[in-house]
Amino acid sequence: MNEPRFTVVIQWSDDDQVYVVSLPEWGPSCKTHGATYEEAARNARELLEMLLDTHDPKVQGPPPEPKLFHYPGADVVDLLPESEGARVGSASVVMP
Repeated sequence: MNEPRFTVVIQWSDDDQVYVVSLPEWGPSCKTHGATYEEAARNARELLEMLLDTHDPKVQGPPPEPKLFHYPGADVVDLLPESEGARVGSASVVMP
């Protein structure tokens, strides 16, 4: 069985001087960050794994359905494959 694949958006924040990560299927407040792109991607993977591991469908209902988000003018520039036992893959986009 394939693990669900959720959207991970990684964007640089000039205000915070970090990469801010959003997991849109999990809601607008589901965010993490990292000082480097790689750290932000690792933190996103850890957060998503924690969300999946702790989600209780009896209390919270089913987890959100993975879906493809289209951002006008954005291009997928990097796919981070499942590796080292990780359960989820990630994608980054470049916003114009």
